[in-house]
Amino acid sequence: MSKFAPGVSLGLVLLCALTASFAASRAIGLVVANGSFQLDHSRVWESATLFDGNVIETNISSSQLQINKDVNLRLAAETRARVYASRLVLEKGIGQLESTNYRIEAASLQVEADQPGATARVQLAGPMRVVVAARDGRVRVSNADGVLIARLDSGREMTFEPQEDDSVVATKVRAFWR
Repeated sequence: MSKFAPGVSLGLVLLCALTASFAASRAIGLVVANGSFQLDHSRVWESATLFDGNVIETNISSSQLQINKDVNLRLAAETRARVYASRLVLEKGIGQLESTNYRIEAASLQVEADQPGATARVQLAGPMRVVVAARDGRVRVSNADGVLIARLDSGREMTFEPQEDDSVVATKVRAFWR
């Protein structure tokens, strides 16, 4: 037996384990941009496959995401979000949801299109300030516990400021009509 055999055996075991872990992660969608963006802190040009938990950071270009073939999202320039099969967690910037059965989470709020064809635009305007706009249909806004706190009709916009302390979770709301 060669003196390299134990190292080769260990290498093959590690390679098999690594291959199995990649096989267990299935793609959830695709991201496309005119230019570059960051995907898990690596610079990518034009497009990339998305996996559960990827972090997307747009630069000077916006990006379009398609999740599980039926969910369409847009991220504005200078936006950062973590994408999952069932939700997008907005960390900075503006996200737009153009599909039902998916949600955008921002500063402990959950935003969903309330009907087919509805579009929800969500902007983090500060660490605990979220602006939600309903475009082309109704949008629902819920707190972290899933309790409905607002339903916006098409053309409506509201600003939310979730307030958290040890005893109560409240949200300040301001409405704007166009």
